Amino acid sequence: MNRWLVPVLCVVIVALVVVQVYFYQTNRAFQQNVASELAQVRAELEATRAENRELRSALDELQANDLNAIVDDASEALVTGWNTMLEVLESELRKAEQAMRERREQPDNRSRQPESEDHAGD
Repeated sequence: MNRWLVPVLCVVIVALVVVQVYFYQTNRAFQQNVASELAQVRAELEATRAENRELRSALDELQANDLNAIVDDASEALVTGWNTMLEVLESELRKAEQAMRERREQPDNRSRQPESEDHAGD
């Protein structure tokens, strides 16, 4: 039995080495496959992120041009215009009031002359 033991052990060791080499190659192929898939997923992720940035930019542009934004801008412009018009009107009314005060304070020669002529004719 001793004589068969060494060749059997050699066959078992060779079988174990073959199995180990097979598993090593299988594992290496699996790792390469996983690495290539990971690289592909990373590329797809980067492409998706770029597309997401473009979509966000487009969404921001749409929101800026949204009807509500346009109405808000128009409303703000209208209010600003009205405020400016009211300020100008107020300024002009003050000028007119000042001019009326100045006219009241100045002696009116025209209205006094007819009164003196009417009295002279009597």
